Amino acid sequence: MKTATFVRDVSENFTGRATLFELSEPVAFGESTADYAADYVVVSAIHGSTTLSGPETYIFPSDEHGNVIDWGELKGSYRGGMNINTALRDAGYKVIRAKEDRKGDWVSFSDHEAIVKELVEALEDIVCLAEASMKEARNDGAEYAINGNLEDARRVIAKAKGVK
Repeated sequence: MKTATFVRDVSENFTGRATLFELSEPVAFGESTADYAADYVVVSAIHGSTTLSGPETYIFPSDEHGNVIDWGELKGSYRGGMNINTALRDAGYKVIRAKEDRKGDWVSFSDHEAIVKELVEALEDIVCLAEASMKEARNDGAEYAINGNLEDARRVIAKAKGVK
């Protein structure tokens, strides 16, 4: 299986987010899409531009420093989203990324279950702290609004845990 291994964030040189990846198998590019080959790509994700509305994610061939060597969009590039995994998967690559390098929406799907579990635990802690603070303050006027939000949070926790 072809892989794309995270190298580093190169957003400082781009509008939006941009990430450099090293490829296990070079990607072909050029006018005939086979004129040249690159061992690295930059994946750029932006919310939109002045000429296009909506988000877009593009893959460009680059050197090992993250300098784009051809601005022709590679296979996997798409409009309507900003998901690096989707773009690289559609290009035929599996994303390899060390856990400590992950940020925000760049995580792989296999990590979502663990992340949801951590979020549920954090939400439970917040609910407990809010309940304790409410009891301590004994503020009847705000209690009803806070209680409604706490009930919503309790429902989310129960749903995430599969409790009815």
